[in-house]
Amino acid sequence: MLITTITTFFLLTGCEELNINNSLLCPVKIITPEYEILETLKNRKYKKPDISLVKPNSKGSVITSLKNDSCAAIFYKTTEKNLKNTNDLTMAIFYKDLHNKWRYYLDIPLTSESLDCVFTIKNLKENSEFLIVGAIKNNKKICYIYDCSTKNLKKLYSFNYKYIAPIDIKLDGNFELFVISKEKQKSQFQKENIVIDENANKAIEESIKNNEKKYRKNKNDIALVMNISKNCININLGTSFEKFDCKYFEITNSVFNANTFSCPCLFLDTQLKKTYYTISRWFLFKENEIIYDFQFNNPYSLETPRAFPFFYDVDSDKKIEFPHTYLFEGYNLKNTNKLEEEGIQYPQKTLWFKYNYKKDNTNGKFKIEKNLFKKTYSNYIYKYAIELPEKWLKNFENKNDKVSAKYLNENQDIEFFVYKENKDSNYNFLENDKEKLLTIKVDYIFKEREYEKNDFFVLHVDGKLGYFAKIHENLKISNPELKLTKKEVKDMFFTFNN
Repeated sequence: MLITTITTFFLLTGCEELNINNSLLCPVKIITPEYEILETLKNRKYKKPDISLVKPNSKGSVITSLKNDSCAAIFYKTTEKNLKNTNDLTMAIFYKDLHNKWRYYLDIPLTSESLDCVFTIKNLKENSEFLIVGAIKNNKKICYIYDCSTKNLKKLYSFNYKYIAPIDIKLDGNFELFVISKEKQKSQFQKENIVIDENANKAIEESIKNNEKKYRKNKNDIALVMNISKNCININLGTSFEKFDCKYFEITNSVFNANTFSCPCLFLDTQLKKTYYTISRWFLFKENEIIYDFQFNNPYSLETPRAFPFFYDVDSDKKIEFPHTYLFEGYNLKNTNKLEEEGIQYPQKTLWFKYNYKKDNTNGKFKIEKNLFKKTYSNYIYKYAIELPEKWLKNFENKNDKVSAKYLNENQDIEFFVYKENKDSNYNFLENDKEKLLTIKVDYIFKEREYEKNDFFVLHVDGKLGYFAKIHENLKISNPELKLTKKEVKDMFFTFNN
């Protein structure tokens, strides 16, 4: 029984930092209040430890705080074989008593198999709060909206969806609910507590009608914005679009940002399942309306797995940039597949682009404009990058004077070298690295003297980690122009601060 209990708690435990001197983990500590809540639930409802907490598939905590942290919602499953509906999720509500202890209060069955996401939306104008729960049953996602102002959490509405996210369109602290849903569900929004704006309804119908002419075989989805209040849920605007069938595509990342363009925008990253092919969708907002729906493909991801998230604020200006990945010289679809089969990692070039939303002077319409920002090798694990020098990237007349890179180990220590083109070499070119240019390693900073003995110097220090670089003094290098100085390497290097 002890082993079972430890397994159940695994998700709820944490470890101290790695002790560098003896390389041993300190004893595991149970983190509260998860442990306290689970024990309260067990003691209140069951005699045996047959309950396991369920964490949402999306990034989120085991506990969702309600009513200024005085209440909490958790989700659990029962595991006893003789109990009915063992695959069903149950939401349990807890409150803090006068002694600041968690007390079990209420159970709400969801009759679902797993938890997709859970978050709260606050309406500051009417001082109300709503709990949004996304659950999955039979591969279908169901969204439940609860009013937290009532003692028993009144359920306002439920509907099928493909994607939901909280967004603050007006940037006033009052959040709306962004929904991607099936087109045929439009009629289901006609409920007693649902109000559809006339213009939005017309826009949805016209959008569907226009798309049906071009894409009769495709089942389109609708993007909606819901404004939730105590009295009703207003659906402000919808737009229909194609190429987003969840059978084939899944949303892998998202961010809401109001600084990148002149208006709030939700950036979604979708990926064709079992491939590296990605399609990004951007929704720009004004007031409660979607004013622009933009889509672009990342063709470079057809052959290369994404080594970075699809967005990042590279220069810490609160505006996000977007990466496109390229293979270094010598790599191709055939040899990278072979490397992956053998479990060998390989680096990639990352070119970062800035996008602008601007008016087209020729036709007066708004458009998205793309501009190249940085050409880098980026390492997301250790949150650093080097801006690749133009002399490494430009097309030399001599095809052999090109720079490639390889990982030296699983720690992703990287080495840059002059690539010698040989079509018959498969990926043997990785061993032909006699003309080495630069090596970068990440290790504990206390090893600095050890690295200095091997001609490395410190690029950057972050806590206990040190970023070390070595410039190879190769007298036989075929093109001396490719060499770097210590100053150039330091100028090339930067870290991701956010």
